Formats: sequence, structure tokens, C-alpha cells
Amino acid sequence: MQGDQSERVLTCALAEFTALRSELDEIARGQRHILTLNVTTAAAFFGFVLSQTISARLLLITPFVSAAFGLLYQQYTLHAKGTGTYIAQQLRPLIVEYAGDERLWRWEQFLQQEMYRTLSSRVAMRLAFVLLVPGVPVFSLVWVFRYLDSPWTWIAWLAGIAVLAAQLSSWLIEARGVEWI
Repeated sequence: MQGDQSERVLTCALAEFTALRSELDEIARGQRHILTLNVTTAAAFFGFVLSQTISARLLLITPFVSAAFGLLYQQYTLHAKGTGTYIAQQLRPLIVEYAGDERLWRWEQFLQQEMYRTLSSRVAMRLAFVLLVPGVPVFSLVWVFRYLDSPWTWIAWLAGIAVLAAQLSSWLIEARGVEWI
């Protein structure tokens, strides 16, 4: 009876783990799509502005679009972090207990301790993220500054600054103690 229970527990835990790993893959795919959309949108805006097809004032939209993409990215990251924490704190101990081998399921721990902790890895991830998400609206707001010629453009510019500040504040609040980049 004890062997049957161990086998059932292991089967259920492995099925749950497989589903969670699949979910993490979908989250990573979603994050890549968000970054791609952010870059594509910014490139389209800048392309139209540089070709003088439309007014440079269109760049006043980019802080809002980029903030939306950035906050979605952040939500995905926090969801992935929670899923990883659940795997590490709930499933791994269960598997180790019923399988009787402490060496099981060490890949996540290895990634965190060995791969993601290197200086080059951390700098590359953070620099790329900063350039792609908050970097786009900062550049847009600086570029469009010389075209602010009416109260409405000034209001839109100040609103863009406020959205950028809110986005950065949200990231800083969430990032305390959380490796989400």
C-alpha cells in the first residue's frame, strides 16, 4: 500500500510539474512577444517621424504604449517567479520525500545560483530590459521636447513623464527582494 501511495504522489507531482513548466514556457514566450511588440511599435513611430510622414508629436504616445507593455511584462515576470517558488517550495520537497533522493530537481537551483548570478548575465539582462522598455519613452520624450508648442502637447508630455515615473516606481517597489529581470 505504501508503494502505491508513493507512486501516486510522484505521478501527480510530476504531472503538476509538467503543467507548471509548460506554463512557464508560455510566460517566457509572452514576455518575448511583449518586448518584440514594444520595439516594433517604437520603430514604427520613429520611422514615421523620421520620414516626416507624421508629426513628431506622435512620439508623445510612446510612454503610454511602452508602460502598458512594461507592466504586462512585469506581471508575467511576477507570475513566473511565483510559479518557480511554488515548484521549489512545494513540489520539490514532496518529490524528494517520496523518491527518497535529495539530488532530484536541482536545475532551477543551479540556474539561480550559477547561471543568473554571473555579472555578465545580470548586466546583459538588465541593460537590455532598460533599453527596450523605459529607454524608449525616455528617448521619445527627449526627442519630442523641441516640438512642444501648445498647452495640449505640454500636458501630453507631462502625462508621459508621470506614466514613466509610475512605471519605474512600480518596478522598483516590486523588485525589492525579487529577481524579476
